[in-house]
Amino acid sequence: MTGEGDASALEQVFQNMTGYVNLLRNHIAKENNILFRMADKVLSTEDHAGLLKEYAAVIPATLNGGGLADYLSDIDRLDHKYK
Repeated sequence: MTGEGDASALEQVFQNMTGYVNLLRNHIAKENNILFRMADKVLSTEDHAGLLKEYAAVIPATLNGGGLADYLSDIDRLDHKYK
C-alpha cells in the first residue's frame, strides 16, 4: 500500500457523511420544534435566566476556552462560507 488510501471507498465515505448530516439536521429540528418549545411552556423567566447563566459559565471551558461570542462568530463565518 502506498499510503494514498482506497479511492473506491470514497463513495461510501460520502454516503456515510451525508447520512450523518441528515441525522443531525433531523435531531436539531426536533429539538428546535418540539423540545425547546415544550421547555418554553414550562420554564419560568427565572428558569430561563438561570439556564443562560449556567450556559455562560460552561462555554468558556469548552473548545479551547472560546466564549459564546466566538461560537456565534464561527457559526456566522461558516454560514457565509457554505451558502
